[in-house]
Amino acid sequence: MNMKKQLILLFMLVVALYAFSDGVLIPPSEFIPPTPDHTPRFIMSYHYVEIEIDKGIAKITIEEEFENPYDYPLEAVYLFPVPSEAIINDFLMKSGDEVLTGDVLPADEARKMYQEIVARMKDPALLEYANDRLIKLSVFPFEPHEKRSFVIKYIQNLEMTNEIYTLQYPLKIENQLLGPIRNIRIRIIDKNDELADIFSPTHILKKDGSENAEWYFEDVNYFPDNDLKLVMTPLKAEISSSSLSYWDVQDEQGYFLVNIIPGMIEEEYIPKDVVFVLDTSGSMTGEKIEQAKNALFELLNRLKREDRFSIILFNSEINEITTGLQTVDNKKSYFPIIESIEADGLTNINAALLKSIEILSDAPEKRFRTILFLTDGEPTEGEIEPDNIIKNFQYAIGDKSIHMFVFGVGYNVNTALLDRLAGEPSKVQYVEPGENINEKVSALFAKIETPALSNVSIKLEGPKLDKIVPVNISTLFTDSALRINGIFKEPGQLKIHISGRRGQKEYTYAYNFDLTKNYTNDFVPVLWAQKRIAQLADKYRYEDLNEAQITEIEAEIISLSKKFNIINEFTSYLIAPDRQSEENEYSDIMGTGMAYASKASPDKTSQVKSSKAVSEMTQDQIQKGEADYMFIDEKLFMKDESGVWYQEGYEDSENTEITVKAFSEIYFYLMNKEKWINDLFLLGDEIRFMYKDYKISVIEKGLEAISDLPDELK
Repeated sequence: MNMKKQLILLFMLVVALYAFSDGVLIPPSEFIPPTPDHTPRFIMSYHYVEIEIDKGIAKITIEEEFENPYDYPLEAVYLFPVPSEAIINDFLMKSGDEVLTGDVLPADEARKMYQEIVARMKDPALLEYANDRLIKLSVFPFEPHEKRSFVIKYIQNLEMTNEIYTLQYPLKIENQLLGPIRNIRIRIIDKNDELADIFSPTHILKKDGSENAEWYFEDVNYFPDNDLKLVMTPLKAEISSSSLSYWDVQDEQGYFLVNIIPGMIEEEYIPKDVVFVLDTSGSMTGEKIEQAKNALFELLNRLKREDRFSIILFNSEINEITTGLQTVDNKKSYFPIIESIEADGLTNINAALLKSIEILSDAPEKRFRTILFLTDGEPTEGEIEPDNIIKNFQYAIGDKSIHMFVFGVGYNVNTALLDRLAGEPSKVQYVEPGENINEKVSALFAKIETPALSNVSIKLEGPKLDKIVPVNISTLFTDSALRINGIFKEPGQLKIHISGRRGQKEYTYAYNFDLTKNYTNDFVPVLWAQKRIAQLADKYRYEDLNEAQITEIEAEIISLSKKFNIINEFTSYLIAPDRQSEENEYSDIMGTGMAYASKASPDKTSQVKSSKAVSEMTQDQIQKGEADYMFIDEKLFMKDESGVWYQEGYEDSENTEITVKAFSEIYFYLMNKEKWINDLFLLGDEIRFMYKDYKISVIEKGLEAISDLPDELK
C-alpha cells in the first residue's frame, strides 16, 4: 500500500507556524506573542529514522530533537496526519520516559482543523496534508534553551502489487525552518534479506553491505523539499523484477516502470578487463589530481579476483604505467607510481583513446571490457579536431564489445566530444567545481562492478506500448537495477523476455506484469519524461537532422517539459527562451535557443551544465527544478523579487481582474474546484493567475464570501 503522507509531524507552538523535518509549528488561536515584532522558531538538532522491512511489514522508529533557542518558554502540541487508507498499529510516542497519548480525528474533522490553521496562520504549507486523518497529542512546555528529544514508533502493513512494495515517508517542509536540520539520517533495513532492490525517485540512497542489507539517506544542514518515496522489489532467484504503473486520466494513457535486478551467482561471475585512462595535463594540478588519484586507488581495491586492469596516464605524451593487462595480484606494486603522479603538459585525448582500445582488443570477448576515461580539458596535443577524434575512436573499436564511460571535470571540457565518446547520456558524468571526483567515479563503478549478463536482449510485449526508454541495453549488473520506462495505451498484461550470456551459457527469462489504471504512482510518468527528454536531446544535439525533424523534437521536448515541470539547464533554453536570452547573450546562437549545442558558443559553463542535466535525467531520480519559475498544468508561473507568483501573460491580459483575500472562504472554494489551483496555492500566499476569463489576484485583502464571486466562477 502506498503510505501517502503517513506521518508528517506537525508541531504546534504558541508562537508561529513553522515546519521541522516532518513537522510544522503553529500557535493556538488565542495566543498573543510576547514579542509581536518577532516570530520565534524552534531548531531541529537531528532527525533519525529507521524503517525496518520484515515480511511485508514496515516497522518505523523516528527520533528527533527540538531546541527552544529563546529566553522564554514555549508550549506545544503535536499533530500527526495519517492517510485514511493507511493501517497503523502499535503507535507509540515518548518524550524522555513519558509515554504520550492522543486523540484520533477522522479525516473530515482533521481537514476542518487544517483549514482553520492555514487561515489563521496565512501559510498554505499544511494544505498538502488536508485529506489525512489526524492524531493529536499534548506536550509539556519547552523551557528557555531547553532541548527535548522525541521517539515515535509505529507499524505499517505493506501491500504488494506486481511484485513490488511502495512506501512514502513524509519529509517535505519547504523552507520555513529557523535553520536547516543539522543532521538527518534515514535507514531502510532489510531484516530478512528479502529485498533485491530499494530505490527512491526522490532521494539518493546509498547501500551498506552489512549483515542485513541496508539502504540509507543522510545529509547535514538539510532543507527537505520532497517527501521520501521508496520502491522495493522482493528477492527472487537469479533475476528479480517488478513493475509500477500510473494512468493519466486527462491523456487517457498509462506509464509504466519495470525494475530488473540480477542477483549474484559467484560460480558464473563475468570477469572484467578495465583500462583506467587519466588526464594528467597541467590543468589537473591541485585538488583535482589528488581526488583522481584517490579514486584510482579505491577502484583498484574494488576489483575482483578474476579481473584485470591497465592504467594509462596522458598529457602531451602517453604513459602506460602497466604493461598490458595486469592481474589483481599485481595492483599494489603500482600504488607508489600512482602516488607520485603529477599534473603537467598538454592534452592528447586521441592518442590516449587509441592506446586504451589497443590494450583491450586482444582480450577475450567473454570478459567485460571497459574504459573509464577522465579528463578536465579540450584536446590540445596531437589530433585536436573533435570530429576526427570521434571517427578515429569509432574506427578503432569497430564491432568490438568495449564499453566506454566518461567523466568530464570542470567547465573547460568539450561536452560535444565527451557526450559522443560515451555514446549515450547515461555513460557520461560531469563533475562541476566543488564536487568530489572520487565520489562520482566510485558511484558509477559500483553500478558496473559485477557484470551478471552480457549480450543482453530485452523484448517487451503489451497493450500498445510506445516510446520505451532506455534502448540499446547490452549488459546487466549484479545488484544494480535496470529500470525501463514506457507508455501503454490501454490496461493489459506486459510480457518481458530477457536473454543473454553468462560465461559460456545462454540464459532466457520471462516475466508477466499487469498494467492497470493506477492513480497513486505519480512519479512514474516524471521518470519516463526525463529519460525521454534525454533520449531526444542526444538526437537533437548530435544527429544530422533535417528542419522538420528538429522542429518535431523541439515540440516534444517543450511539451514534456511543460507537462511534467522539467526545468533544467537543457530544457529551459527551449521552454523559456525569453528568460534565457536575458541571462545569456549566447542563448540563440544556433537560431534555436540552444546555445550549448553549438561548439562555437564561448559559454562553456552553460555547455557543461546542460550536458550534465541531460545525463542526470537518465539516473532514475526526479531532478529538482528552478526555485523561481515552474509549470503547473502546463501553465508557466514566475516568482518576482517580492515573492509574488505570476502566471505568464497575466500583466498583458485584458480580462477583468478581481482580488481574493488569501485563506478566505473564496480561497478554499477555488482551491477545491481545480487540482491545478490547489497545487498553485501551495506555492505561497500571493498569487496572480487567470481562470475562466478572469484575472484573479490573491492578496492580503480582497473578496471573502463566495456570494461575492462573479457567477462564471461559482
